[in-house]
Amino acid sequence: VKATYIPTNTNTFIVKEIDSDFVEILIDGEYKVVPVTEIRIIDSEVNSVSFDQFNQCLLSSLIVKPSSDLLYSSNTNRLTPEPHQYKPLIKFLNSQNNRLLLADEVGLGKTIEAGMIYKEIDKRDDLSISLIVVPASLTLKWKTEFLLRFDEDFEILRTPAFKSFLKDYELYSNSKAYRKKIIISYHALRDEDVIELLQKSTITIDFLIMDEAHTFRNVSTATFTAAFSIANIAEYVLFLTATPVQNTYED
Repeated sequence: VKATYIPTNTNTFIVKEIDSDFVEILIDGEYKVVPVTEIRIIDSEVNSVSFDQFNQCLLSSLIVKPSSDLLYSSNTNRLTPEPHQYKPLIKFLNSQNNRLLLADEVGLGKTIEAGMIYKEIDKRDDLSISLIVVPASLTLKWKTEFLLRFDEDFEILRTPAFKSFLKDYELYSNSKAYRKKIIISYHALRDEDVIELLQKSTITIDFLIMDEAHTFRNVSTATFTAAFSIANIAEYVLFLTATPVQNTYED
């Protein structure tokens, strides 16, 4: 259905009705959910199209907004996932804000689930900067798991090297070939200089994984401040913990 998006006075199409208050529109090549009060119908007549036109529209739609029913990263991993490990992936693909808390019990394969989600998003969006934040004792474990199971070679950076990366970001970020896959510890993340650089930088983290997310449950700590700062500049965020509630629900 042809329509006008009132806030920008832009012609658009209504793709589907979400409910009585919201609709999904296609505008500037992107899908967007907006209130019906911001839409003015131009032409409510449904026009027929040829089969070739339908195929072209369907292909364009899948390119612009890949379907969660199709896994573009299948057969790219060096493992056979358990059925339950697909559930977080599907849930993440259907997320409205590109964020998910993985709170499976110990032993159910949260690292594998995180890797599956990462590979799928990378296939869809061609990620430039990916960051994994974990306790210092787990940095090598995560590097090994992602290399052996997903053929993804992440670099472990200590605090000075991560500071240098943040400082040098402006020099290389405009290059389309710029890709960095980094693992750091929470010790590096909560460094005062790192927090300041994150708050001042124009950097965007394309994909952020934070293991043992209960580490930053206390809002009065430097770890929480750092985690909050970096999550705010990340496009996709995945939190992992086997103990989401430590003492109270405020955690």
